Amino acid sequence: MERIDSTVTNENERDGGENEEFLNFEEMQSYPDEYELELALRRLSQQKELIGAKIDGGYAEYMNLMMKKHMDKGRMNIDGNDGGQIVIDSIDGAEHRKSKTDITSIISFSSMMFVSDMIQTKEVTAGSSLNILTWQQVRGTETLHTMMPAVKEYFEEKKAYREIRRNDFFYDLHDGKMLYLLTQHSAWNRKYKPFLLCNCLRGEGVTGNEEHRCVKISHENQIVSYQRSRRRWDLKTRRDQSYTLKKHMDWIDQNNNGISHFGLHPDLLPRDGIRFDTFHMKCALTRKLIGYLRKILLNQSTDINDNFCSEVLRKFWNDYHLYVWRNKKNFSSFVGNEIAIFVANIGLIQDFFQENLVQTNEIKDFMKALGLWRKIFKFLSITYIERNTYLNKMEQFEVELKRFYDVGSRTFLSTHGTENGMEETFYCHALRYYIPDITRVTYERHSLGVGIFNMQGFERRNKESKNCMKRFSNNKGNIVVNNMKRLWDVFRHEVNAV
Repeated sequence: MERIDSTVTNENERDGGENEEFLNFEEMQSYPDEYELELALRRLSQQKELIGAKIDGGYAEYMNLMMKKHMDKGRMNIDGNDGGQIVIDSIDGAEHRKSKTDITSIISFSSMMFVSDMIQTKEVTAGSSLNILTWQQVRGTETLHTMMPAVKEYFEEKKAYREIRRNDFFYDLHDGKMLYLLTQHSAWNRKYKPFLLCNCLRGEGVTGNEEHRCVKISHENQIVSYQRSRRRWDLKTRRDQSYTLKKHMDWIDQNNNGISHFGLHPDLLPRDGIRFDTFHMKCALTRKLIGYLRKILLNQSTDINDNFCSEVLRKFWNDYHLYVWRNKKNFSSFVGNEIAIFVANIGLIQDFFQENLVQTNEIKDFMKALGLWRKIFKFLSITYIERNTYLNKMEQFEVELKRFYDVGSRTFLSTHGTENGMEETFYCHALRYYIPDITRVTYERHSLGVGIFNMQGFERRNKESKNCMKRFSNNKGNIVVNNMKRLWDVFRHEVNAV
């Protein structure tokens, strides 16, 4: 592995080398008790402002680091030659520092590897950060301008490694924003074809809940649509100077299954390897239900609202949550455990509505939706399974999803007073039409629950990174380097970051 002299700091001497620093982990292959992290400069892209840090090497080296760690820990069935490993890669951005004049955002590139037996025997948990290797961090916000130079080489290396390790399973697990950023698919708030893996129209799966067939776009057709977008863009921009990006994306939305050529090629990011984060999915749908619950109560008397806050919400929420509720604020600030507490107390809400409100059709439907959501929420959290009962749970889950969409079509999935399904979001559609298929594939391939695809561990990694920056950085120079050193210690020794 070539090492570049860390004393060279002049960009011009490095053929325009940029501000990305790399941590050379060559000596860590054997994990000596004492090691030295050496810094090197290497050019990542032509963007002068791009600053980051990276473990020296490529995707194959990162996989070897994770395999070696599991072998050193004596965990079951990890052998670099046998195959069958499950690799989950995630790219996630987060604000790390905020002041009156500046916001520091960091994008983390992380991977996790395990085999099915590790989850089943509880040697490894899918929601832990201790087995997550963060191998690159880039300073910047989640935008196409920042992301594409940082990810292109990574996905090319990953594609080459996939072709060698054909017996392993590689999944891309990102939140909704990152998925749309990487693919540059027609945006999730578009009118016609906003959904990532199929050509369903918005609301079509709600109004036709029982009969609708969600047909996934095959890998071959993804490539055809990708190339079709490129040909049209090249032709139109040459012949018509008034042809804008907006016009092209409008055409994409209506005529090209929502697929554009501005994102990663399907060969680099195979859409059938995308997995949808059950953690963010559960949070997003719960917030949607909380919003609709508040909407119903705002049409009730002041006494009803006051009693609901004191007799129900006060039992599991604190003053801040009640402030957000009463002042019609957005629920996006509610985090995972606050979401879970709400779901756990759905029974209190149903009892209050039964005792204090007139049981209109809308209220009956919505109370059914809340009851169904509590069951669906629990199923999405399952990682290790009992084979003799899980198949029945899967079948029941699919039945409950249809019922959830049925009552949702008359309440939170449609605009008021209609059943048009136009309030269907990306996560709603993914839950109803993508997750059942993913659940069955996960069971057949790995004998695991769909809950292994959750970003809770990666979100924990973001928290660890923020804590490191807050406590151990003076905000001078390349602040990402110190983070990478500490996050390596978390991975290698399975210790808390702070």
